Amino acid sequence: MTEAERKTLTDMFRRYKEDKDAQDFFGKDVTFNRPSRAVQADLRHVHLNDGRKWDLRLLRHKHVSDMHLVYCKGFFHEDCYLLIALLKDAHNQYRDNLYMMGLADIAFGFRDRF
Repeated sequence: MTEAERKTLTDMFRRYKEDKDAQDFFGKDVTFNRPSRAVQADLRHVHLNDGRKWDLRLLRHKHVSDMHLVYCKGFFHEDCYLLIALLKDAHNQYRDNLYMMGLADIAFGFRDRF
């Protein structure tokens, strides 16, 4: 990902979290339900539009894809976010518990500071 692409994604995510804009790009946004370390870290992921047209009349939780942005928010400062990973073939990668525990460790490190 180039620096310009990273900045665009960060700016779009900020707008999405501040006023729930960018409904055409950000879809279902949920916490992980396994492994337990990811749950404890409050690790989250939001589905990203992978080029398919989403029906904007549907509720956001109906907008799903296999491209996800994994993130967490601060423990003390819930308005601070860490964007951890941008994943294609995300559901398949989530089957790897070691990978998920690594993501959770990153989230714990951030949440300890923020």
